Amino acid sequence: MYQIGAATYLQEHVPQLLQGRLGGSSVGSLLATTIVCGIPLQLVRETLLKTAKASRAHTLGPFSPFFPLEEPLLKNLLEMLPEDAHIRASGRLHLSLTRASTLENE
Repeated sequence: MYQIGAATYLQEHVPQLLQGRLGGSSVGSLLATTIVCGIPLQLVRETLLKTAKASRAHTLGPFSPFFPLEEPLLKNLLEMLPEDAHIRASGRLHLSLTRASTLENE
């Protein structure tokens, strides 16, 4: 949630910082994607809060093996992406990925 607040502040007070290339890893990649694609950060915040609330029904919360954390997030976030997300992101969005088999960053 901290990252969403920081990104919202940047959008409101220094939007020129977010006009060029953006990059990130982990939740930073999610935020960079939403900013580049023009998805309102408030929608992302609501989705994260709703998912966190649903996870509380399980003993270990989001760490429970019985709570599929990525499923509701992926479903909701994919619905938010505009059809031209690939065009908006091209040349602007840079994500850090780790290959699971080798644990190397690419």
